[in-house]
Amino acid sequence: GSWATPAGFADQFEIFAVNLNKYSQGSIAVLIGASSPVGTVNGSPSSIPESVDQDFVTANNVFFNVYTYFELEVASVLDDPSPWLPTDTKVDPDRIAFAVTCNATSMADAGQVPFTEFIANFPGSQILKSVEEAYLGFFVWIWWQNKPLYPVENLDALFKAVSRG
Repeated sequence: GSWATPAGFADQFEIFAVNLNKYSQGSIAVLIGASSPVGTVNGSPSSIPESVDQDFVTANNVFFNVYTYFELEVASVLDDPSPWLPTDTKVDPDRIAFAVTCNATSMADAGQVPFTEFIANFPGSQILKSVEEAYLGFFVWIWWQNKPLYPVENLDALFKAVSRG
């Protein structure tokens, strides 16, 4: 949520990314799970350090993953993804990916759609079209609550929804 936590993290990250890229000779990328740090997302302002700009992320093989956990499954995101798309960012969209989560083991909160409804509408959604047109793409993050095993049918539905073909 913040580059200032713990103190000095932004400086430590810069050194880490440079060294990792140097010693891996570009064979390892850094994927930062972040929402507002990459830019203004859902009203939260960017906290990205000045040093982490397009030149830095390109030179050091750094990417960002905008995540929203279960909050991505709010009904409005299917029709109007604008609150979730980063603005005011110093990083080009081709360095920014998104996450789709699939928690079907707890009831949807008020204003959210249930997992099955979300997955049924996701392939034709505006957020998927927007990300396909301008961003790196979608990753799939799997999480679940209060269950020892994740339901395999949910994985199948999610993978079909985010893949073409």
